[in-house]
Amino acid sequence: MHVGVINLNIESISKIVNGEIIKNTNKLVNKIKIDSRKIETNDLFIALIGNNIDSHKFIKQIHKKISVAIICKAIDIKHYDCGIIKVKDTYDAMNKLAAFYRNLYKVPLIAITGSVGKTTTKELISNMLEKKYNVLKTYKNYNNHIGLPLTLFNLNKNTDIIVTEMGMNHKGELHNLSLIAKPDVSVITNIGSSHIGNLGSKKNILLAKLEILDGMKTKELFVNGYDKNLKKIKFSKKIKRKNKNFKVKKVKYNLDSTTFDFIYKAKKYNVKFNVPGKGMLNNLLISIAVALKFDIDINDIVEVINNYYNKNDRLEIIKTNDFTIINDCYNASFESFKMILKTIKKSKQNKIIVFGDIKELGRYSKYYHKKIARMINKIKSRIVILVGSETYLVKKYIKNSIHFNNNLEIINYLNKINLDNHLILVKGSRAMNLEKIVENLKKASN
Repeated sequence: MHVGVINLNIESISKIVNGEIIKNTNKLVNKIKIDSRKIETNDLFIALIGNNIDSHKFIKQIHKKISVAIICKAIDIKHYDCGIIKVKDTYDAMNKLAAFYRNLYKVPLIAITGSVGKTTTKELISNMLEKKYNVLKTYKNYNNHIGLPLTLFNLNKNTDIIVTEMGMNHKGELHNLSLIAKPDVSVITNIGSSHIGNLGSKKNILLAKLEILDGMKTKELFVNGYDKNLKKIKFSKKIKRKNKNFKVKKVKYNLDSTTFDFIYKAKKYNVKFNVPGKGMLNNLLISIAVALKFDIDINDIVEVINNYYNKNDRLEIIKTNDFTIINDCYNASFESFKMILKTIKKSKQNKIIVFGDIKELGRYSKYYHKKIARMINKIKSRIVILVGSETYLVKKYIKNSIHFNNNLEIINYLNKINLDNHLILVKGSRAMNLEKIVENLKKASN
C-alpha cells in the first residue's frame, strides 16, 4: 500500500506526537511505515507492540535506511544512524500523526460502519465517486485503530475525497476513530447481533455505532431506513426504496443477483446488482444516495452497479463446470446468515451448507446458532456440514447434519462425494478459516 510523502523533520514530528527526541537527525521523513519489511529510504518507522510481535526489535535491522524511529521503550541506540523519538505509547503517536494528516488536507471524508455490509458499501461508494473524483479509500478492510491511520497516511495534494470503513467490537472504539477522521458524512448500514457478546444488547450496539458521529462538526448521517433501530434516529437520512430523489420498483431476488427498475428524475433504468440478498440491496441504496449527494451522474452510478462483483470471500459467487459455490467465509453474523439462507432456499439445486461457528456472541451464542439451525431445517434437499464448538452444541437441532472436528476432515469428506450440480454455501466467522475449504473446492472443479 502506497503511503504519501510528508516531508517533515524530526522536530516537527516530536511536537505532533508529544515525544522526546532521544537522537537527532537532519533527514526529512519520506513515508510512514509500521512494517519493517516494507521500509524504503528515509521512511519514518513506528515501533508498535502487538500481542505476538514487538517491532522495537526490528529497528536494528533498518536503522541505516530509516530517517526516524518512534519508540515507547528503552532500546540501545548507541550505534543507530536514524533519529529516535520516544513517546509513552506508539499507538497514540500513530493516531496523533493520522489526525495531523487529516487536518492538513481539507477534503470531504465519508465514514462507513454497521454490523453487516461495511466493506461492500465502502467499495460501492468508492467506485461511484471515482467516476468524478480522485478517491482515497480504506485498503481492503483495514478498518480499525491501525487501519484508519494507515489510510490517512496516504493523503496527498491530489486527493479529492476519502471513503473510510470503520469497524468496532467494543464501546469507545468508534469514538476514537471518529475524532481522528472527523467525518463530513457518515453511513450506518444496519444494527445486527455482531459483537453482542462484548456489548451486551442491540441497544448498546446502536449506541456504539453512533459514536461515529462524535468527530463530526455537522451530523449528516445516512442510514438503512428499514432497520428498526436506525429508523428511530430523527436527524438521519433514512434511505428506502421510495426517496425524494429516486424510487426502486419491480425488485427480483435471484441466487446470484438482484434486479430492479431504478427511477430517477422520471427516467427508468434497468439495473442488475450482482450480489444476492435483500440486505445488500439496502446497502446499495445508501451508496446511491451518497453518490448523488456528491453529484455523480446517474448513468455512471448505474454502470458501476451493473459491473460490480463481490470478492475476497464476501458473498462471492463462484460458478464452476460442475457446481456453484457461495463463498461467504470472510465473516458471519446471524443477520447475514438469515439473508443468504433465504436466498438459497429458493434454489431447486441440491445444497451443501458448510456452517462454521459465529464468534463474539457470548451468552447469546447458543440462542443465535439455534435460530440458524431452525432456518436450515426449512431448506429442502440439503446436507449440512458443521465445524466448530458452537455448531456442535446445535447439531441435534439440525436434520441431516454431520459435525467435523476441523476443516481438513471436511475437505476429505467433500473430496469423496459427488458434488455435481450442487449449490455449496460456505459460511462462518473469520477465525474458522473456511477459505481453505473454498480453495479445495476450486481445485476439485478444475
